[in-house]
Formats: sequence, structure tokens, C-alpha cells
Amino acid sequence: MKTASLARASIGALALTVLAGCGGTATFTIEETFTIDGVGNIDETLNINLADLAGDAWDHRDKIKDAKITAATAIVTEEYGNNTADTVSGAVTLSGAGGAVTFAEGTNVAIADNAVYAVENGNLGPLADTIKSSLKGNGQMELTTLGTVAPGGAATHIDVTVLIDVEVEWSVF
Repeated sequence: MKTASLARASIGALALTVLAGCGGTATFTIEETFTIDGVGNIDETLNINLADLAGDAWDHRDKIKDAKITAATAIVTEEYGNNTADTVSGAVTLSGAGGAVTFAEGTNVAIADNAVYAVENGNLGPLADTIKSSLKGNGQMELTTLGTVAPGGAATHIDVTVLIDVEVEWSVF
């Protein structure tokens, strides 16, 4: 009898170990840079393929239970010598299977290296939902920035880098 009880306990412990190992978390960063070079309004779109960026999250996309954004920012990373714009006002939007979410906005942000658009913390949940839906779909997304510069008619030549740190939780059950 004791042997049978020990065997059942061992099998139960093994089953719990296997079940506990049937999920996990994966992290990845969406990092894209807009090179804005022109006169007048800013309207730039970049295509994103999560299959290329998401690593383990892409491998487990059909088992994703939750997604969250651990950090998000849009920052001017380069101001080129021929830039004559002083400030930029605009927004950064991520679009995918889950809809479109504007998550970074700025009004009269001085154009200088390391100038940061304000991140809309209230939109990080919807941003995570959009990424989660796109992961479960075909992984195709678009990152768009729209804006205006001052003074009007100024030449804009800057790089704006967008970073979105994503953590997903997956489980086979």
C-alpha cells in the first residue's frame, strides 16, 4: 500500500511540474526610427512585422493570455545640420489587428537631440491589446507619425526613434 501511495504522490508531483512548465513570459522591443526629411507637415508610416521582432512571443502567439507594455517612448535621436525647424507638434500611432492607438504626443517639442514626446500612459493598456491582437493575427502593424513644425515652411530633417517594450504571458492551457 505504501508503495502505491508513494507512486501516486510521485506521479502527482511530476504532473504539477509538467503543468507549471507549460507557460511562460517573453519580452521584446519594437524599435523603429523615422527619418523625417522635408518641408511642411510630417506624415510618415513604417511597416512592422512582429514575426521579425517578437522572438519567443511570436513562437507562442496562439497561446498568449496577456500582454503589457513595460515602457514606451518616442525621442528625437538626431537633428541634422540642414534642419531649420525649431519645434514639432505631433503624435505617434500604432495600428494593427486590434485597432489604432495614439500613445505619444507632443506640442511644441523643441527639436534637439533627446527631446521626448510625452507618452500617454493611459493608452498603454490599449496599446498592449493592439499588439496582442496583432500577435494572434498575421503580425503586421503600422507605426505612423503625423505633425507640424514651426516656423511654418521650415525644413525638417530629424530622426525620431520609437521604443515599445512588450512583455507577453503565454500558457498552453
